[in-house]
Amino acid sequence: MAWKPISGLAPSAREELTRRILRGEVPSYVDERGERRVWMAGDLPPFWALDLVARVRQEVADLRRSLEASGRSARPTRARRAA
Repeated sequence: MAWKPISGLAPSAREELTRRILRGEVPSYVDERGERRVWMAGDLPPFWALDLVARVRQEVADLRRSLEASGRSARPTRARRAA
């Protein structure tokens, strides 16, 4: 983990990160060159992975509900597993 500039992130990621900084969810500071930096692990802010996992879980739950509502099973059948 280290303080890294947000300028290297994709524009959409930079926008989301800026929103979170403004809400006080992500610590940041402006360095001596005027570049905003945040505390990050690797190339992603620490909350990114948690958000991704939550989003994927929600999409899976939505898909399961949709399949069950249409009378199909969200679980693979033996035929699909064997294929």
